[in-house]
Order: sequence, then C-alpha cells, then structure tokens
Amino acid sequence: MSHDLKAPLKSIQGFAKRIDKFSKQENFAPIEGLNQHVILNAEKLDKLVDDIMEIIKAEKMNDLVKEIDFNLISNNLEDDIELLENKQDVQFITNFNHHGNLFCHSHSLYQVLLNLVTNAVKYAKDDIDNSFVKLETSMQSKNLLNITISDNGIGISENMHHRVFTMFFRESSNRSFGTGLGLYLVKKQVENMGGTISFTSNNNGSVFSILLPIQPNNDLR
Repeated sequence: MSHDLKAPLKSIQGFAKRIDKFSKQENFAPIEGLNQHVILNAEKLDKLVDDIMEIIKAEKMNDLVKEIDFNLISNNLEDDIELLENKQDVQFITNFNHHGNLFCHSHSLYQVLLNLVTNAVKYAKDDIDNSFVKLETSMQSKNLLNITISDNGIGISENMHHRVFTMFFRESSNRSFGTGLGLYLVKKQVENMGGTISFTSNNNGSVFSILLPIQPNNDLR
C-alpha cells in the first residue's frame, strides 16, 4: 500500500520540479504536457485514497439496512455508466427473477454492483459489435438471493484468477483502470453482508456470482 500511495506522489513531485525549472528558464512550451501528468497522477492518488476510505468504511460496516429496489439500482447504474470516461459501446441488460423483499446494506450492495458492472463496461472487447453486461437475480433458495453480473468482454487470464480479490490486483494489460482495490473491496463488502462471491472468466467473458441472505423486515439493524 505504501508503494502504491507513494508512486503517484513521487510522479507529482518530479513533474512539479520540472515545471518549476522550465518556468524559471521562461521556457513555457513543455509546461502544458508536464502539467497534464501532474493532474493525472493527482487524480490517481485521490482515487486511491477514496478506495482506501471505502475499505475502512466496509470494516466498520455502519451502512443502513434497507429494502432493496433493483429497478432503482438499475436506473442508477445506467446513469453511472454514462459518466464513465472510458465507456465502451456496451448494452446493459437486466433480468430480475427474485421474489419477495430483500433487506440488506443498501450502500454496500450498490457499491458492489457498481464496481462489477463498470469493470465489465471498461473491459469490453473493442472488436465486436454486440458487447453486453447483464445484471440478473434469481432465488438460490427460500432465503438466499443469487445475483450474477456477466459480460462478453476480454476476461481475466487463468493464471491471474488466484489474485483477483487481492489488494492492488491489476491484470497485466494495456487497458488497466483504477487502483487495483475495487475487487478486494467488493469481496469484503459481500462477506460483511453475510454473503459469498465467486467468478469464472476466460477470453469469452466473465461471470461474477453473489449469494446474499435475505433478511426479514424485523431483522433490520
């Protein structure tokens, strides 16, 4: 964690010193490019701190338990997908087949789904026309909800599967997004809600499966 925090900070310091040097020489031509590096690394550091704070929040688990409206979640996810800087042309599909009411930690559940759905969008294949991300629900048992997020994206290399939920995991790829804390946080939040998460992935896409217990209305805490 220390290395990942310091890397963008060292870059900011280095580029800032070069900007200062060129400014003193009144050579302003390179400054715009150098400043872009400063901005990008500052944004990376800011995102890393945000993700670490989310992990700390997940440890404390002070999220409110509420009834979950998957239609509202779907609408909010569509809005967040549209805001992605690296958004691919991906169809977002939902299919809700659960019954009864689901009560769980609403903020944590949304963060989990947002992380998985936006990852799928970011890592969509460039060379196909039918890219999709599916969010589906079904009943695993009377008191157990199954949520799946599937896609037909680039997938995760089999030799990396054992590292997917570890801190700072990044696939060795030209398309690397985020801080590498997202899936670590996903697993922690799912487990804090009393659930489990698993996945399958190959070069045809990925499927993440979440099992969550359905809490009755009188079990809110």
